[in-house]
Amino acid sequence: MPFSLGNGWEEQLITEGSRVKLVNLSSFHELLKQSFNGTEFHTLCAELDVDYEDLLANERAGKMRELIFYLSRRGRLAALIVRLQELRPAVDWLAMIEIVDVRQPTAVHTKIPFTNRENELQLIQTLLGPAYFILDAPAGFGKTALLKQLYAHFTENDWLCAYTAVDEHSTLPDLVKALADELNITHLLAKKPGTEFLSQSRDTRPWGMRFGVALQKHWDDLEKQGLVLLIDLDQHAPTAIAKGLIDEFIPQVYSCLRALKTFTRKQNRFRIVLAGRALAPPPKTIVPIPLRIIEMHPFSYATLRDATRQFLPQLAEDAIDQLAAHIFHLTGGHPGSASAALEIFQQQGGTPDFFMQFLGESIWRDVVRPFVEEIQEDLGHRSEILTELGLLRYSNYTVLDQIVRARRLNYAGTAHELADDLTINYLLNRNGRFLTDDLTRRLFAIQKQWQHKTTYTQLCLEAQSICANELREESIQSPEIWTIEYLFQFLQQHAIVQDPARRPEIREEFFQHQVPAALKLFMEARSVKHRLEEYQALNQQIDADWEFRFAVNYYLRDHQYADNNAYTRLQRQINHYFA
Repeated sequence: MPFSLGNGWEEQLITEGSRVKLVNLSSFHELLKQSFNGTEFHTLCAELDVDYEDLLANERAGKMRELIFYLSRRGRLAALIVRLQELRPAVDWLAMIEIVDVRQPTAVHTKIPFTNRENELQLIQTLLGPAYFILDAPAGFGKTALLKQLYAHFTENDWLCAYTAVDEHSTLPDLVKALADELNITHLLAKKPGTEFLSQSRDTRPWGMRFGVALQKHWDDLEKQGLVLLIDLDQHAPTAIAKGLIDEFIPQVYSCLRALKTFTRKQNRFRIVLAGRALAPPPKTIVPIPLRIIEMHPFSYATLRDATRQFLPQLAEDAIDQLAAHIFHLTGGHPGSASAALEIFQQQGGTPDFFMQFLGESIWRDVVRPFVEEIQEDLGHRSEILTELGLLRYSNYTVLDQIVRARRLNYAGTAHELADDLTINYLLNRNGRFLTDDLTRRLFAIQKQWQHKTTYTQLCLEAQSICANELREESIQSPEIWTIEYLFQFLQQHAIVQDPARRPEIREEFFQHQVPAALKLFMEARSVKHRLEEYQALNQQIDADWEFRFAVNYYLRDHQYADNNAYTRLQRQINHYFA
C-alpha cells in the first residue's frame, strides 16, 4: 500500500515506483541493523527479489549496506521503504528519505558481465609475478567481481583458494576463522587439541603464525598446485584489520609456507590479494614479501564501446558509438555507473540522443551520485581537496598551491606536504614531474557539472588560466602537456551543453581562437631551437592522450560522435602551423 510523506503544505505518496533518496545513509543503515536480525533480513531480501548471496559481504551489517547501495543504484530504494513501513510501522522510515522526482523511470536490476580486467587477471596468475597484490580502487570499480573471477581461475588450475570479505564489524580473529573455515583447517588453529579457537589466553602466538602453522600441518594431505587467499576489505573495514594484515598476518603466513618444500621448489605458489582503498604502504616502504599494487582504472571510451557492443548486439555500429560516448560523458568510465546506465538504456529503449536528453540528469542523480558520495565518505577530510583538484588532469606543486589558495581549502601545510600526503595514500600518482589521478578525478568533475552548473564554466576557465600560467613559467617542463590541457579545459567549459545548435559556435571558437592561442603559448613557453622537435613532441602527446581526442570529437561533433571530423581538423591545423 502507498504511504504519504508530508513536505511543507503538500503531501506526496510513496509507492514502490517513487524516486527517493536517503537523507542520511549512516543513520538509515544503523536503524536497519537495529530493526532486523539475520533471518528477518534474509527474508526481506527475498521479498525484494534480491539474491542474498549476491550481496558482496559476509556479515549482516555489510550485507545491509550493500542492499542499500544495490537498490539505490537501480532506482528501487522506494520499494525498500514501502516494505519496511509495512513490516516495522512503529519506525518512522519516511523521515529518512525525500522524494527527488516521481516521474523518472525505474531501472531494471539485471546483471551485466562488465569487468574487462584481463590484464589484472593475467598479472596476478603469472608464476613470474610477486606473491602479494593490492587491488586499489574506490567503490564501483569491480574489485569484488575481480576477486571472484580470480577464485574461479585459480580453482580451475588446481590451486587451494579461500575468499572472505571484511566489513566494519569484523575483527582479525573473524577474518582468520573465515579463511580457515574455507580451507578446512579451523581445527588445526589451536595450539593443543581441544583448545578453543579464539582462546588467545591459552595460545599467545600471533594470528598469522597460528594460521601458517595450521597450513603447514594440512598441506601434506593435499595435492594442490598452490595457495591463494583473496581478502575483500570494504571502505568501512577497521583500519586495525588492514594494518594487522599488511604488517603482520601476511608476512607471518608467507614465512611459514616458505618452510615447506612445495613453496621453495615450485616458483611463486603462494598468492595473497587484498582489495580495498588506500591500503598500500607509503612509496619506498620496505615490505617483507614482494608486493605489487594494481590500480583498477576507470574504463576508457574504447573499452566502454566494446562492452556496449557485447551487451546490446542488436544496435547498429553508429548507435553503439553514440551511446557509448554519451555514457562515458555521463559516468567518466566508472564501471559500476556505466553498467547501470546500460541497464537503463536496455529497459527504456529509444535512441542514444533521446537517452542523453531525457535521462542524463537521472543517470547522474540516481546512478553516479551515490557512488561519488560513497567515495567522498571513504576519503574523509581529503575529499574536499581531491574534489577541487578534479577539474585538472595534471598537477604540480605550483598548481596545488594555487588551488588551495584560490579555493581557501582547509589545509595548513605547504604544497609539498599536501602532495606527499596525497601520494603516500595513493590518492594521487606521480607521473614523471606531474601528479595525476584517474580513479576519482572524472567523477568529481561530473559532480561539479551537475551540482554547480552556474559556476562550472567559470571553474574550468580558471583551470585554463592555470594552464596558461604554467606555460609562461620560465622553468616549464613538458609544455606540450599544458598546451593540450589548456585546450581540454576550454572543451570542459561546454560539458553541460548538449544542444546541437550550439556546437557550430563552440567549434569555431575552438579552431579560430583557442587553438591558435594554445599554439602561441606553446611556442613561447621556452627558447625554441628546433621547431621540428617541438612539433613532434606535441603530436606524440596528442596521440597518446585518448581522453583529449574523445573530448575533441564529443564536444565538437556534428551529429554523430564517431565522425572524427573535429580531431582530423585539429591535426590539419597543427600541421599547417608548423609547416
